[in-house]
Amino acid sequence: FFFGFILLHAMDNDLVQRKTELLEYTIGGQQFWVHSIKSARDDIDIEPPKSESGTAPSDPACDAVGSPPEDADPPVDFKLRLAWQVWPAALALGHHLATQFPGGHWEGKRVLELGTGTGILGFLMSSLGADVILSDVAHALAVVEANIRVNKDRLRGRCAALSLDWTAFDEADFYGRVAAAWQVPVADVNFDYVLCSDCICEGLYLWDAFIKCLRSLCQGNTRGITANVIRGKEYECLSAMADHFDMEQKPIVDPPYGLSLDMPVLIYELTGS
Repeated sequence: FFFGFILLHAMDNDLVQRKTELLEYTIGGQQFWVHSIKSARDDIDIEPPKSESGTAPSDPACDAVGSPPEDADPPVDFKLRLAWQVWPAALALGHHLATQFPGGHWEGKRVLELGTGTGILGFLMSSLGADVILSDVAHALAVVEANIRVNKDRLRGRCAALSLDWTAFDEADFYGRVAAAWQVPVADVNFDYVLCSDCICEGLYLWDAFIKCLRSLCQGNTRGITANVIRGKEYECLSAMADHFDMEQKPIVDPPYGLSLDMPVLIYELTGS
């Protein structure tokens, strides 16, 4: 079992090494390096900012793998292409979280991010002092784990990556894994905030399963905050969410330079209704 885990982990690192490049992004006024999919650069709505801190940091776990010829590479799974890039909704939500809450608000908060992708939004939360769980489907976590290693010196709160598939969400299992990651009793596991950016995307994901998972997580005092680029069909999911949550839309105040608002980003704070 252990050998199999090591082999799969090496294969994941190999894919990260061959199919991504390290890019520096600014979110919430802070800079992070993230592995981002090479073949999707033209799909991003904004130009990634030029580096202000020099050479990209090295990731030994990926560097040690080596790089076979480019023409030997199979295409990357479509949903990995979506996960392994930084989207405007994450940058917009990060700006909102960093600027529209009182100073020190995130210190010690417990935050879960659904559909974390590259992990950059969660890194911002950790840098602001929150304890963060970055969640995504299992086969998308290799980039998140690589990005945690690259940005470890910028993270203040605890930051761990865990698999979570909202189409098969097992609350007891997930909370048990969170407890192990944070080294606390299961009874002490709770979240102050659940964050989601572009988790509903033009009908690519099962909205009913997403809403059901979100309802399970946003109990008691747990608040949800979502951000979505509106491409068309997202309004249908937002309408369905309004049947289960009290939703308050939040404006994007003083959008940061480089954030394209050609397609609107809508941010909502959610509480269970």
